[in-house]
Amino acid sequence: MVFNSSLKILRAILERNRDSLWGFAVLLFNIEHFWWREGFAENTPENVKALLAFCDGIALEGATDLRGALAEAVSPRWSKTAGGDGPRDLFLLSDGAATWGERDSRALAALLKGAPPFV
Repeated sequence: MVFNSSLKILRAILERNRDSLWGFAVLLFNIEHFWWREGFAENTPENVKALLAFCDGIALEGATDLRGALAEAVSPRWSKTAGGDGPRDLFLLSDGAATWGERDSRALAALLKGAPPFV
């Protein structure tokens, strides 16, 4: 299953880069999108474990609104109050199949233009 593989990759990224990846925010999406937590979580073993436990309880949907997820990721609704306005990395871990809403790759890429700087 793709989701289980994605969780293994996510765990490896967080664990193996703990010295340079101080914190993370995770947006989960299907035809809707929602944050694991609103704001950045410190990259600790406890937070990674809590994230993965949360993900284990998610009911998977069959459709993906990639546009909605990208729009929220580049401008999180919580960023004004959680200090998320500075440069950050954006890593999309998905099968990339936009099956709901916008599907044009140029239109999706345009969402990244004008977003806060990514490093």
